Amino acid sequence: MLAKVLGAIERHRMAQSGQCWGVAVSGGADSLALLEALLELAERIGIRLGVAHYNHRLRGAESDADEAFVRERAETLGLLFERDEAIPGETDGENLEAAARRARYAFFARLIQQGTFDRIATGHTQSDQAETVLFRVLRGTSVAGLAAVRSVRKPGIVRPLIDVSRGEVIEWLEQRGSSWREDSSNRDLRFSRNRLRRDLLPQLCSEWNPQVEQALARLGNQAAAEETYWEGVVDQALETLVSFQNASSLEIDCLAARALHPAVLNRCFERLARQRKAPGRQFDAQALEQLAAMIQSGGPKETHLPGLTAQRSCDILLLRHESPQMPAAPVAASAPGDLAAPDGRSRVLLQFATSGDVATGRNLLDYNRLSSLHLRGWLPGDRLAGEAERPMRERFRNSRVPSWERARWPVLAGFSGLEPVVVWSRGFGASKAFAVSEATAVAVEVKEVTQDGQEIRGIEDWTNSRRSRRFTTGSTTGGL
Repeated sequence: MLAKVLGAIERHRMAQSGQCWGVAVSGGADSLALLEALLELAERIGIRLGVAHYNHRLRGAESDADEAFVRERAETLGLLFERDEAIPGETDGENLEAAARRARYAFFARLIQQGTFDRIATGHTQSDQAETVLFRVLRGTSVAGLAAVRSVRKPGIVRPLIDVSRGEVIEWLEQRGSSWREDSSNRDLRFSRNRLRRDLLPQLCSEWNPQVEQALARLGNQAAAEETYWEGVVDQALETLVSFQNASSLEIDCLAARALHPAVLNRCFERLARQRKAPGRQFDAQALEQLAAMIQSGGPKETHLPGLTAQRSCDILLLRHESPQMPAAPVAASAPGDLAAPDGRSRVLLQFATSGDVATGRNLLDYNRLSSLHLRGWLPGDRLAGEAERPMRERFRNSRVPSWERARWPVLAGFSGLEPVVVWSRGFGASKAFAVSEATAVAVEVKEVTQDGQEIRGIEDWTNSRRSRRFTTGSTTGGL
């Protein structure tokens, strides 16, 4: 077994001399075997070791006994012991297993980020790889999803037992006379993974292929190796595919998406959806097919996926995991003035100007003709004041403004007598009915400036501004 562990470490370049590794020890057989194997190999590899334990507090006294067992083993070996525990009830709508895994890996990431350990080694075995591949196939997965248990993953997780079966682990520990803890939840058949491990895999092994575990694990390893290549391809594709993103949503250019090979597009969708979906929610091949259908010009306009909503408008596909934004409350406007646009993407500035200097400007208003001026988002039925003005809804369609931007699209509204009117709008300028003329005594210039200082004079400026802001809030790339 030691030869397989050392081979995996060297083949996957897991270690660098001088590093300190935290061994994730739950108390079970796999993690204890990992700790003992690394203790024998540490000097040869050139690493130092410590122990990391996460108490999920799911089994009461049994969980606490597991922690005491691991702590005692670490102290006996003279190793640094780091621990954390779960906060009951914080699952964010996830199933219990997914919530526990997320909490555990957040603990590991903190240990690496704060410099306690350079790597965290987990006890995932070849058997875990096989079970995960089979589980995903049965549930429905993409090709990328077959890359189940990565031998190395960000931010520094390594799996030295990835070539070792669970049977080999038990045999090796028994030969050494080592003890370990048994997790009673592993016998709970309410968990689908336990049913797969106890019933389905043994049946496949006895009735179909005695080497089924090795075959499934090999498939997972091959998929992981290929996905390493695909990640670079996806990084490049996303630079043209994503037209805008912020902390809660992102937009995809459907024209660019239709130009991509389906294999590349599926992996792009999988990357983006994994980043945007609610924690713990599964995203399968059927969901990828739904997204692929949505980029087509005749495809569905909206669909709800696990933890994610997708909408298409004006050949733009929006992915979001929050509820649609409600219209912003009106804000009183006067000159001089500096107001945040309802969508938060720009500022609207009002400043006095002389009509003679800028009489031909499209964003000039005759201030004395206005009353109760306020800045708000667009409302259905809005049109710039004047009998000849087209409804803004029509202008939105012609200018390819997607539907989800409209409720917070900035407009200046006021009253002409007792009648409410829209006198200015982003991209479409000032109303002709309230524009400056030779009789204007006081002119107000309306300017819109984006967060990066670009002035929006017309709808083309706004469209170009959106295209140039693809990655202003963080890269879409990252480890899987």
